[in-house]
Amino acid sequence: MANTLAAKTTPSLLALMGSLDWLTTIIGIAYFGAIEGNPFIATIASTNLVAFTVLKLGTAFLVAFLFYQVERIVREAKDGENGKLKGRLHLLRGVQLTALIALLYAVLNNMAVILL
Repeated sequence: MANTLAAKTTPSLLALMGSLDWLTTIIGIAYFGAIEGNPFIATIASTNLVAFTVLKLGTAFLVAFLFYQVERIVREAKDGENGKLKGRLHLLRGVQLTALIALLYAVLNNMAVILL
């Protein structure tokens, strides 16, 4: 049960943080004249907020879904068949933590732009 909860919690946090990043970015752009810091999507953010929303939220939820699927595959792997996959669980956790920290930084940065 605890493994299943952990497998669902991290992707959910990624989706939540991605959504907060989108929301704070939209508020910053629409009400405070902020610009998107990511140069790959800055033009889209400044010209088409609907496309920006689809791209930003779609990416956040796709990444969360992929993390969930990878975690599920690794956890269901049989030791004899895919023993190496089990050893990769720590790597997966590290990548998830890195993604969460990056999104937390983005949200806090957006909040600072909005509030300061």
